[in-house]
Amino acid sequence: MSSLICKKFSMALNSVASCLMRPPKDEILDELYMVQHKIMENLNSAGRWDGTLFTFGVMGNSSEAITKKHDGKYEFQVNVNFPFELKPIRDERRPGFVMLQAGELVDHPAVVNGFLQRDALACWFLFIINKDGTNIRNFSLDGEEFIMSFSLINIRSSVHLICKPVLQFDFSKWPLPYPEVPDGGLSFRNHPWYAVPRVTVPLDKRSFMVWAPDWERFLMEWNCHANKVLLLMREIMEQMEIYLPLDVVKSIILRNIQTLPFDLGNCFLAVFEAFVNDLQEGKVTPFLVDSVNMLQIGSNYEAKIEMYHYTASNLLITFKNVKSRALADQVKTGGDNQSSGPDNWITVLHLLFGN
Repeated sequence: MSSLICKKFSMALNSVASCLMRPPKDEILDELYMVQHKIMENLNSAGRWDGTLFTFGVMGNSSEAITKKHDGKYEFQVNVNFPFELKPIRDERRPGFVMLQAGELVDHPAVVNGFLQRDALACWFLFIINKDGTNIRNFSLDGEEFIMSFSLINIRSSVHLICKPVLQFDFSKWPLPYPEVPDGGLSFRNHPWYAVPRVTVPLDKRSFMVWAPDWERFLMEWNCHANKVLLLMREIMEQMEIYLPLDVVKSIILRNIQTLPFDLGNCFLAVFEAFVNDLQEGKVTPFLVDSVNMLQIGSNYEAKIEMYHYTASNLLITFKNVKSRALADQVKTGGDNQSSGPDNWITVLHLLFGN
């Protein structure tokens, strides 16, 4: 990929990103918030008896946020603060995972043999949420997520609300290697991290995945174009029907943040090229976690990833061609914002984003 800076290409991408930054329509239905608040009422009622504190959301996220993941699939987090201390211990067999030691003397339904256990946590969580027969029709643990399925008022289709319990820890309890950060004084020491239920390989129900949304936000802000590139990639994936979680692209950005160019055009192409390469390899791992493949989604995922790679690699060639045309245009016009003639690459660029 050419590292030449093309101001025209970057300006055109910035124009597209500005359009995408317009406030989205509110897609979160009121019924979802009603169910969410009912869940929290039940949790807080139970907490008054055993001393457990439940709060909405996590650091780096709005306090009561419900996030739309896909059509009919929504998510929110509940921060669980037990009345006893948990000591995170590094899981030596699963990079990016920890075990949460409560001690042999702790007597709690979510604790088994001195450790917080995922299945025990799920059963305890279910009992609290559903004890008064709420309108939740189905509740299950699919290995990594607590999923509640229910029918909304006046809506025939079923909606999945994913409730993720998370456990917050100070940086002083971080048991894993300190992640690499760019030069310039960045530090995670004043920001918390979380342990979240996630299936592990090899299987161990005591193991929880680490997650640090504040750290991620901190790193994304280090490159002024990172969030714009994430926005552009989201739109391209929607246009090209590449149905992968946006967290896949975010993880690629975070893992390459120290080498990404500070020019929007080259930064976008660098992330896109890394995306294509990772699709070819069939593996993308979350930030801080090397033992989970984010591309293993659903059945027959290998064929889907191969198809996505074919689509993305051809699109990357097209974007590189558009940049070459923009460079030629920039030379002809001496940097003027207007196109030099009939080769209106700006129109082509906007068409790629569905504009």
